[in-house]
Amino acid sequence: MGDGACLADFVRWSREKFPARREMLVIWDHGQGWRLRAATAVRAVERDRHIAVRELLRAAAPPQQGELSGPPNDMRIHGGVRYVSVDDDTGDKLYNRKIQDALTPLAKSHRLDVVAFDACLMAMLETGYALRDVASVLVGSEELEPGAGWNYTRWLAPLVGDPSGFDATKLGRALVSAYRDEYKDGDDTTMSSMALDKVPALAKAVTTFAARAEAKLASQLKVLKKARSGCLNYAPGYGLHSIDLARFLDLVKDSAGVDPGVSGAAAAARAALQSAVLGNYASTSRQGAYGSAGVAIYFPASKAAFDTDPDREGYAPGNTHDPVEFVQREGWAKFLQAYLAKVPS
Repeated sequence: MGDGACLADFVRWSREKFPARREMLVIWDHGQGWRLRAATAVRAVERDRHIAVRELLRAAAPPQQGELSGPPNDMRIHGGVRYVSVDDDTGDKLYNRKIQDALTPLAKSHRLDVVAFDACLMAMLETGYALRDVASVLVGSEELEPGAGWNYTRWLAPLVGDPSGFDATKLGRALVSAYRDEYKDGDDTTMSSMALDKVPALAKAVTTFAARAEAKLASQLKVLKKARSGCLNYAPGYGLHSIDLARFLDLVKDSAGVDPGVSGAAAAARAALQSAVLGNYASTSRQGAYGSAGVAIYFPASKAAFDTDPDREGYAPGNTHDPVEFVQREGWAKFLQAYLAKVPS
């Protein structure tokens, strides 16, 4: 399940066996993965999924006497910047680049209408950028998902009842609404749908902002640090580094002492983001300093935080291991490295 060729084969098979006027691909996974930590540190909303996988692994390969039972070798939360869908047997992962490379050739005949992630942390600009030529709409969560994931009946029933009444945009919004109706304020939850044809303009606006912020870094460091400190990381307690992009841009553009050029570029990027988000939900606990306006981005708070990130390779200059195209082609990574160089801890 972590092999890009398997994903491509599945889409080809689906199209051949079940041709349809509209298509949606849903990638499900234990998106938060596992970390080597005490059971008391596992959040209640994730426990069901952790326990289910642990029991399946235990049944498949009971530990010998004296051995520790538990999760597979890859202990990290996955999603967002780097990958999703870790295969428990082989250790293969669907890196974002694998998904992009697998699906882009298939999109030459026609794009998918919706690509959706019933997994954690996938509503990121990096993900949308990778899939901008693959589908019309992306659906995913900025935050972790509860162990139960999606309640598919909530959106499948209306779709079956009126299939002609749903285009990609309407279905994307219906997925967000169904998730909101399922969890409301009972969990730390987010879900959003993104118009992928708007992502290139958003990425360009973020690149423009990044270039202006980098050029003014000496005078604007205090403003940028304060804005970054006002943004809470998703998956708190797990050492991850994605934040809500809109929250950061809002704090920059409204800061006292912000350079007019930096403020203007932040405002333009914020407007482009708003244009790209079709539907958005966040529980009360994921509003406020989390923001949760629909699109996250990778932004470690310091060089020390970056250096301890097991997935930092994805943002390392010159990386060739399943490289993130957003990192390669746009200006955010260059700004980020310059910023981190001035914020060691």
